[in-house]
Amino acid sequence: MIHPHTELRYVSSTVGHGVFATAFIPKGTFLWVLDPFDRILTVDEVRDLPPVLKQAVERWAYVDPTGHFVFCWDHGRFMNHSCRPTSRGIGDAFEIAVRDVLPGEELTCEYGILNIGKTFDCACGQLGCRGRVGPGDVERLFPSWDAEAEDAFRHAASVPQPLLPFVKAGPRDHAVLDALARGATSVTLPSHREYRREGAHDAGEGEGLWAIAGVHENPQRRARTTRADRPSATRRRASSRRVGAAR
Repeated sequence: MIHPHTELRYVSSTVGHGVFATAFIPKGTFLWVLDPFDRILTVDEVRDLPPVLKQAVERWAYVDPTGHFVFCWDHGRFMNHSCRPTSRGIGDAFEIAVRDVLPGEELTCEYGILNIGKTFDCACGQLGCRGRVGPGDVERLFPSWDAEAEDAFRHAASVPQPLLPFVKAGPRDHAVLDALARGATSVTLPSHREYRREGAHDAGEGEGLWAIAGVHENPQRRARTTRADRPSATRRRASSRRVGAAR
């Protein structure tokens, strides 16, 4: 579920749509949480879907560390990638604002943590843009991503959290909820490295998310490429993560 003070806007023919803040959102706010409406699908469930639904999952879902597809039900799935995102992932169910988000600013996340199927060119335009984003970025960059998340979490107990009642928490999220209940400003958070799907690598042509999920499907059976296969200036959330995103 995306933060209520947001809306979907058209960005450009290259990027498509994005998610933008409609009001000030302070640092430490959860910008997205995994909630009960988000669909978590096994590989077999996705394979058995009617073609039009299967194509939607392939385009918009991301893969969590267990190999499940996570499909966000609301416009949270339109969050684009940035190498300097407005949020970092925590555990399986949270994206937390790492800085104040101003009205009219686009909400962005880090696609490198979402078990993407291919390396893609990035043109997010941010200072320090990596130029290319791929499955191997997690191993190099997780210490700085973790530090950003930990710094943001110090503010979490002191700012409004409208999404908290709706979170669908998993085992790795309990420490976060416990800390918030106690009003704690510091807690050992799950590392971004732990969200990486074991064996994640650049997929072969036509494999995309199926390769990351552990299944190789005949690409001729697919009507479109997955979002993870499409090069673009920025990338929409496939997602959270957070499955998984929830990412």
